[in-house]
Amino acid sequence: MCEYCHCLGNNHDPMCPNYEEPKGVLHLTCAVCDCLLWEDEPTEWLAFTDNDNTDYVCNDCLRDYLIDKNICD
Repeated sequence: MCEYCHCLGNNHDPMCPNYEEPKGVLHLTCAVCDCLLWEDEPTEWLAFTDNDNTDYVCNDCLRDYLIDKNICD
């Protein structure tokens, strides 16, 4: 956890002293926490499509997303 903006991982607030301008092009936004995935980040996200709407979810939020959408018990 960042001692300045209290984020987990590298999702620092732009005003945080630890914030670094992302490299690459914006690729996805998580449907749960709104964190951003940049092209050069080696992480896996999942996509859920329902009625022509696609939600992208980062691994950290997958459980919360599945519970909220009643996808699993």
